[in-house]
Amino acid sequence: MRSDMGDRSQNLLFLLSLAPLAAGCPGDDSGGDGTTGSMPMTDDSTSGSPTTTPPPTTMTSADSTGTDPSTTTDPTDPTTDTMPMTDSGATDSGATDSGATDSGATDSGATDSGGSDSGSSDSGNMDTPCQQYGNQLSYCYYGNDPTYAANAAAGCDMAQAYLAATYGAACSTALEEFAACLGALPCAQWANIGDGACDTEQATFQTECSPPPGACPDQDAGNTVPQTINGDTTGLGGNHAPSCGAGGGEDATIQFTAPADGTYIFDTSGSAFDTVLALLDACGGNELDCNDDEPSGMSLSSELTLAMTMGQTVIVVVDSFDGEVGPFTLNITQQ
Repeated sequence: MRSDMGDRSQNLLFLLSLAPLAAGCPGDDSGGDGTTGSMPMTDDSTSGSPTTTPPPTTMTSADSTGTDPSTTTDPTDPTTDTMPMTDSGATDSGATDSGATDSGATDSGATDSGGSDSGSSDSGNMDTPCQQYGNQLSYCYYGNDPTYAANAAAGCDMAQAYLAATYGAACSTALEEFAACLGALPCAQWANIGDGACDTEQATFQTECSPPPGACPDQDAGNTVPQTINGDTTGLGGNHAPSCGAGGGEDATIQFTAPADGTYIFDTSGSAFDTVLALLDACGGNELDCNDDEPSGMSLSSELTLAMTMGQTVIVVVDSFDGEVGPFTLNITQQ
């Protein structure tokens, strides 16, 4: 079922692959900060590698005779901070500078916890696939914003939990593999998702996390009235051969439960093709009613009215007059 059906599983199906498209596609192999093929570093150097040059640190030492202090720098390591030497007396105990090797020589800022243009996260291998996806999406499109990265990862986690409960472990594993592929994808390749980038992982994800053609129901509409459901019958397969119309074709099946005793109206006004509407007492069950064209005969939409008791469930079948497929609208109201 198409994502616009309103089916939560289908709304989540392309969560990972469509997120970057909504943000726009990079024109080159650029990160979120505009640099080409490099991680955002603490240094402003454009060399693509971290270079941290600390301010020169001087050592002030008074000689044993109390003469003017002299200023010296540590010649052994021009790139590291030097430690102050304190003269303890006639013999300068600070001559050997135990702090000559600064433990800060490795700049902790050179490791970026965000994504990278090569797709690897420098925060280590402890990141989950969803975190890797969030980091890389944020890096490539949102200026390496940690808040956006966390939100994207959380959304991915929610999708995984829902899809795992709905379609099982194979779907959950497929989502992890797809997210991991996206998390390792260079920024310039995100524009090619589904067209050369992560194709295998996306195809597996779609297969494992989609209801098979002909599944029933395609969607549970719950018990809300009024409500309007927009969808598309293309690729859904056929569940029911309606008793009216010219035989039907691929159809959408929507489950509805009456919230209270009353009369409910189902119509397809706004659909893009000549619809046929049927009501069943269950998937594969008995047909309760069928309509080709609504009572006025002024349009090709269909309409059915059914008295229902509180908690009663029906399957609404949106089909076509002569095998057409395409976008449809189903309106459910209470009289």
